Amino acid sequence: MAYDLGKNLDSEIERSILLKTLTPAQVEELFPPYPENLPVILPEFQVGKAVSTPDVFSPVSGVNNIISALESITKPMTALEQLLGSTTGVGIGSNSWVISGQQTTTGKPILANDPHLAVQMPSIWYEVGLHCTPKSADCPYNVTGFSFAGMLGVIVGHSERIAWGVTNVLSE
Repeated sequence: MAYDLGKNLDSEIERSILLKTLTPAQVEELFPPYPENLPVILPEFQVGKAVSTPDVFSPVSGVNNIISALESITKPMTALEQLLGSTTGVGIGSNSWVISGQQTTTGKPILANDPHLAVQMPSIWYEVGLHCTPKSADCPYNVTGFSFAGMLGVIVGHSERIAWGVTNVLSE
């Protein structure tokens, strides 16, 4: 699911291919990690105020070797994208919508969830139900939905009282 929802599958394949001809240090220079010391939210940011960022890129050693290695994987990566389809662009990610109970005939809210997972064989989703018969304080479960093989519980589903889903922001 992480590879399906993330957009780094191409990068992971590209890194693997490059590791055949480059050292791990050279590949790391081509794919530098996002610096952890950069803030996500800039509360003191003001228009016109300079914000300094650390130097995260170091000079790449062996430029000719790296350029040659990158050119050698262009054709296989293009063929892979044609075979699998693009892993970036419209439709990648996931989303959920909630309609207020004020907008429904029952007065109850409605949840719609679309985790945007591609069709797979075998499917990663398995329909499951957790039902206590009879339902009691000791056994309160009456849940239906979907889970993954080997996972306990219901990942996306509903009970007679609530519903839940999952969404994912694109990850690198």
